Amino acid sequence: MITNQSVKLQSLVYRDFLRSSLIPLLVIEVLLLALYFGINLYISDKNRTTLVSEVKQSLSEITTNEALRVNQHLEEVTRTARMMQLDHELFFNSKRCFLPNGKPEFDTHPNGAFYKVNPVGASVYYSNTTNIGKQESAKAICSESLDPLLKAIVDTNPSITQAYLNTWDDMNRLYPFMPDAPAQYGPVLEMENFNFYYDADQRHNPSRGNVWTEVYLDPAGQGWMLSNLVPIYSGNFLEGVSGLDVTVESFVESILNHQFPWDSAALVIDEKGTILAMQKKAENLLGLQELKHHTYESNITDTVTKPDQFNLFQLPSLSEEGIRSLSIANATQDIWVNDINYIVDSKLIPETGWRVITFVNTKSFLTPISELKSLSDNLGYLAVLAMIIFYMVFFIYLSWRSKRLALDIATPIEALTEATSKLGKNWNMENLVESRVDEIQRLNQNFHSLFTELTSRTEELIESTINIRIQVKEKELLAKLAQTDSLTGIPNRLKLDKALRENHRKAKNDKHTYGVLLLDIDYFKQVNDHYGHQIGDQVLTEISTLLREHVRDSEIVGRWGGEEFLVVCAGADNDILWDLAERLRESIENHVFPKCISLTTSIGVAAYEHGDDIQNLLSRADKALYKAKGEGRNKVAS
Repeated sequence: MITNQSVKLQSLVYRDFLRSSLIPLLVIEVLLLALYFGINLYISDKNRTTLVSEVKQSLSEITTNEALRVNQHLEEVTRTARMMQLDHELFFNSKRCFLPNGKPEFDTHPNGAFYKVNPVGASVYYSNTTNIGKQESAKAICSESLDPLLKAIVDTNPSITQAYLNTWDDMNRLYPFMPDAPAQYGPVLEMENFNFYYDADQRHNPSRGNVWTEVYLDPAGQGWMLSNLVPIYSGNFLEGVSGLDVTVESFVESILNHQFPWDSAALVIDEKGTILAMQKKAENLLGLQELKHHTYESNITDTVTKPDQFNLFQLPSLSEEGIRSLSIANATQDIWVNDINYIVDSKLIPETGWRVITFVNTKSFLTPISELKSLSDNLGYLAVLAMIIFYMVFFIYLSWRSKRLALDIATPIEALTEATSKLGKNWNMENLVESRVDEIQRLNQNFHSLFTELTSRTEELIESTINIRIQVKEKELLAKLAQTDSLTGIPNRLKLDKALRENHRKAKNDKHTYGVLLLDIDYFKQVNDHYGHQIGDQVLTEISTLLREHVRDSEIVGRWGGEEFLVVCAGADNDILWDLAERLRESIENHVFPKCISLTTSIGVAAYEHGDDIQNLLSRADKALYKAKGEGRNKVAS
């Protein structure tokens, strides 16, 4: 602009620079800082919300799988108890009497109890309130025929610690053998006083089916446990109650032994809210110590259950709102325990009506997000401080440099204009013209800084894009690992469940045929016991390799659990399944494993039938597997 009024260059540049450059620059910096803090807060909250949602969804799936896994263990115990019930009812109805352990020896203890002396098979105890006549003596002797099944049950199922028969006349036959049953039980043991008897009687169990007890203190000296009971009837007369004991310790170690992500904890409660079993992390969370062992200072003469402090709905550390949340089955909730926020999921165990509950401390997965937000905020505060200091110094510096502004200002400005027009192109910073006017020279320097910053930000953007792609690859890898067994490298149960659902959907909608093979390594426990778990792991890995080498690409081999493997065969009828099962059985039988071990496998075959659901198909395969084992192992059965 041309005016008639003359203005000193120093005043003109000073005033116009403050108005045109400094103030807008300050506004932009403030807006950028506000935008920085706003975006930082938004991203942090968004990440937190998304992560909590994903954790809740994943926790629900994990708890569902754990409930199903626990349910399978309990169903196995129930099936075993039912088998024992049939054998024991046959004993009382057929009056059989054979002695698999030879003739037993009996004696009367100083306290008056009648008991078995020779430590072979199961122990026998008669309360001193029972008059031992011919009938009682015959029952004590002939019930020796029950010992082989009792022993087989305890020796083959790691979850079961004791198997027994309690009769109406206070006789107790228990395996493993109790060296001094009279001293442990005392002179009198009235069965009707204990839940492991009356829970299965006619009044409490009119259906005569299986019954699970609540946790109680075992009078036989095994500590805290729960039992699966079956009544033994001869006609309509209750001869006694047989049971399988699962100690709280074995429940935690053999059933509730899954490791959960996010440092979470799991426990199992009954319908009343009593904690049946819990992991160590759950003990720390609730401030309780699980009751596993017990120091017996006197005989147990009545049912002793867990104290009220083990009732989840009565814990003082839980608020009323938290208790209401925990009382809701099959739901994911947020609760507070000792001023700590937890995500809790609860799933029903169909076999018993119990529930599996998992706790996740939100700090375990939200701490990194909080730390990152705190770091970002601190950097923003430092930027504010740096900006204030910078502009204070900058303002003083401009006031001093404006007095030295000189002539010949057009050339460096034109050079700077040309530089801005070529920004983003292959332009050389050395083309800027130096000026004796400090403000223009600073403008050159600021442009150089801007150019450098843009270059740096571009590189950061590229690096950020690369990092995002790496994260996508990592997520894909984690998804693959989540469906792969870490030991054998083959699909795990999650992948197998997905394959079963897909084949079942095709079978229902497209008349597609498929079937499954359920394999179990015979006597695998002996491999671990004799050679160690390292050799056992090698055996599992080699069997996985053998199975993969002998199946088609359309057939999925996976580890079903422990020493069990499942093969899902798409497009296969019963003949194809049998042929594949025989080939797999022979390949394992002929293979030489580490330490020159020879192993065999039993295989259950089940082909899809119209109207089947997945559970029915797997149940038939499981029954076929037990049939193969019952026929002597190293067999294929359907």
